[in-house]
Amino acid sequence: MGKRLLVGQAKWELYDLSKDISEETYLAEANPEKLVELIAIWEKMNGEMSEPLF
Repeated sequence: MGKRLLVGQAKWELYDLSKDISEETYLAEANPEKLVELIAIWEKMNGEMSEPLF
């Protein structure tokens, strides 16, 4: 995949890339608890990062 340009509010997505490399099966609706768990992990890690220097 190349660079992605986000315009407006980005939406979280959930795929199992070990089985679905082309991202054809959207799993967030069937696994909302997993999506919430992964978002919480990302937010914690993102909050621990330093601000960019540039």
